[in-house]
Amino acid sequence: MIIPGTLESGPATRWPLMSALPPVAALTTAPGIARAYVRGVLADWRLGGVSEVAELVASEMVANSVAASTAPAGGLVYVGGRTPVIRVCVMSDRAQVLIECHDEAPGQPQLRDVDPWTAETGRGLAIVDALTARNWGWQPAPGGGKVVWAALTAPGPGAGTPENASGRAR
Repeated sequence: MIIPGTLESGPATRWPLMSALPPVAALTTAPGIARAYVRGVLADWRLGGVSEVAELVASEMVANSVAASTAPAGGLVYVGGRTPVIRVCVMSDRAQVLIECHDEAPGQPQLRDVDPWTAETGRGLAIVDALTARNWGWQPAPGGGKVVWAALTAPGPGAGTPENASGRAR
């Protein structure tokens, strides 16, 4: 896990809650897997109040990783003769939720200015940027690829209970 320097809390309080999704293939099914994983982790941690936004952020980051792992002709860009994988990590100190998306694709994420009426793609990082109040970034991963991270403010006490997680009782 790569924790951005601006989010480190200190040795005694550093991200006490951590969970990592096993590697998933960089296929079009990966964003849905990431959404379900984030939803389950945050529910388990009683942070359901931030779940919908966190799911969308994770989904957009993973979709970008899938796109970066896909050749222009539509096939996967294989890494060492194998299908590229994506890893998703979720961390929280209960004040913030940090989501990391690790991929094996070359290049760097680019925040694009796209036409909202005609562009069919290119909005993913703009969505992440807006939902995190520009609290996201990326860095090269050791051994290749990259890690894109995004941080969200966790809801206050009691906001993560099942009744409050989505605004209605389950």
